[in-house]
Amino acid sequence: MTSFTEHTYEQCLNELQKLGVSSFSLDEYLAKAILHVKEQLDFLFVGIAFLNPAHYVRFHIGTGDQYRKRMGLSLESSDPISITIRNGRPLLMDLDANDNIFKNPDLPEERIRFFLPLKNQEGVFGTMEVVSAVSLNETDKIKVISNLEMLSSEVASSCSRFMDRSTMGFWSETAH
Repeated sequence: MTSFTEHTYEQCLNELQKLGVSSFSLDEYLAKAILHVKEQLDFLFVGIAFLNPAHYVRFHIGTGDQYRKRMGLSLESSDPISITIRNGRPLLMDLDANDNIFKNPDLPEERIRFFLPLKNQEGVFGTMEVVSAVSLNETDKIKVISNLEMLSSEVASSCSRFMDRSTMGFWSETAH
């Protein structure tokens, strides 16, 4: 994320749209999509977690081995992924501004974590997590969140096309 221009995000969005049309399965799409977002935007990590019908979060795929080590968690937990699903809004964790945030030993250079809800008309069904090594001022944080929301919307749209509704959980404020 050394340079996060609007043009770079637009290029990334266009590529995600192409991947959504050309992929044959959810796993194929996500593997290519998260790697593309990570590499094109120079992030340390990109991961996807989904909500199952029992409202238990399961980690689906990530760009590093540390994601495979993570276990599922309850939607009621205070984990930022669960909070993002429950609130349906992006969450930003600035590690430079808050010493109380757990520092991931697998990503010692991380500075900011972004959590974006994946949602469709039925509700929130997952989260896209993005980790950056770049510290940002408040104005740039707003710009990056806005651009990441655009990307996560496209990821959610493509995921919705591939996913079997019977294996998905949805969180909706009107239902809870």
